[in-house]
Amino acid sequence: MASRQASPTVLLILLCVAVFLVNLAVLMLGPLLVALAHAFQTSVAVVGQLATATAIPWGVTAPSCAWSPMSTACGGCC
Repeated sequence: MASRQASPTVLLILLCVAVFLVNLAVLMLGPLLVALAHAFQTSVAVVGQLATATAIPWGVTAPSCAWSPMSTACGGCC
């Protein structure tokens, strides 16, 4: 079976969309902090840690996704 190479343009578009969505998910928390703190009856500082608690798992799992077999099938780094 012949391997199929993805177009560099398609990969670039998918990468741009992925980066946009990750930033959107992390940065959208800022305007919602006061409402979330009020809803959960806690301080804004405690709810503010939600952005960090969200970003750390993404930062830890991103390298494993980059070196996964799926990445190499698409022409990844390994």
